[in-house]
Amino acid sequence: MMENQSDSLPNIPFDSAHTGTGTPTNEVVGNAAKHGTSQTIVNPCMSDEIISSPKRKVGRPRIHKDHAAAQRAYRLSQKVKAARVIRQAGELKVVPLHLWQANELVTQLHRHHKLIRVHKFSIGATKNGVPCAAAICMRPAARSLDDGTVIEVARLVSDGTDNACSLLYARCAKIAKLMGYLKIQTYILETEPGISLRGAGWTLEKTGCGGTPQGKRTNRPNGHEVNDVTFMKKQRWAKLLNRAK
Repeated sequence: MMENQSDSLPNIPFDSAHTGTGTPTNEVVGNAAKHGTSQTIVNPCMSDEIISSPKRKVGRPRIHKDHAAAQRAYRLSQKVKAARVIRQAGELKVVPLHLWQANELVTQLHRHHKLIRVHKFSIGATKNGVPCAAAICMRPAARSLDDGTVIEVARLVSDGTDNACSLLYARCAKIAKLMGYLKIQTYILETEPGISLRGAGWTLEKTGCGGTPQGKRTNRPNGHEVNDVTFMKKQRWAKLLNRAK
């Protein structure tokens, strides 16, 4: 009787061979390949396992258009990052500067301001040993804010080196805090975005500042020179350093 059952296995219709359990024998699989069926074959006499037809082709999954666009954008961003790394090769370092050294960079690089005659301290940034930025800190230009606890970044220049401005703004705040100041501030034009200040942890304190010359001190040797920038409105950015006791 066992012989009769084994003889009948190859003749099982493949379209209806899904009701039983078991692993297909070699005969069943061969018969499936011979008939060219693409259905899943199950042997009803063996354990519960499934096998797919040899003619089934597994193709590459389709990529959605949005997914493909995301992949292209990712590859482009990686190329941009690699180019930025190459451009930024070398480490930025903060160095102390004499006033005349900082004024040289101000004269060379600043778009609309001239040099400063007095300062509290000046620092610079170098890349591969070459100066690329400078900052000059002094007492506030506004007399109403000059109470001895506030210091102002009067000049900050850079040749365009990435992160140099943010580095100097952050380091000026750190130095001023160690010196005991309660607040550090600076002014920029209202047309400037202030990205470097925001990146250094500063906050926008006031808009619409300035726009008029300071009293009657017009082009005096110890006063502020009046130029086109004098009449432009400015933003005041600041950072609190120490709590008042």
